Amino acid sequence: MKNSTYKKADLEKIKSLKNLLTQNFKHPANVELLSRAIQMNDHKMQELFKVETGCTIYRFHFIERMKEACRLLIDTDELLKNISGMVGYKNATSFINAFKDVYGVTPDEYRKDPVNHMYCKVEKVAGTISNN
Repeated sequence: MKNSTYKKADLEKIKSLKNLLTQNFKHPANVELLSRAIQMNDHKMQELFKVETGCTIYRFHFIERMKEACRLLIDTDELLKNISGMVGYKNATSFINAFKDVYGVTPDEYRKDPVNHMYCKVEKVAGTISNN
């Protein structure tokens, strides 16, 4: 835990929020719904989440999508259009552009070159968040 001035119950709610985002990365992150789900004021939730993770809820959500995309690209032969849908994108073009912005290569290039696979281990998009 990064900040001991917060209540233990609040920190547990943030932990629940992280789990919720990790399990539901395919769905859009909605701050209002998330704050209701963990029963915390949305402003406080966003502030505490950033303190605890080093990033915003939306960034964390995006990171979870990209981590799953990496896994699918390495571990499956799914088509890009299918992977884009599996990680919550409505079209493959948006997914490809987002992926390339993060990793500097297209998903196809990523899949074909094992050297790129290290980015699933050394989380380029996360900064301080690990891919464990």
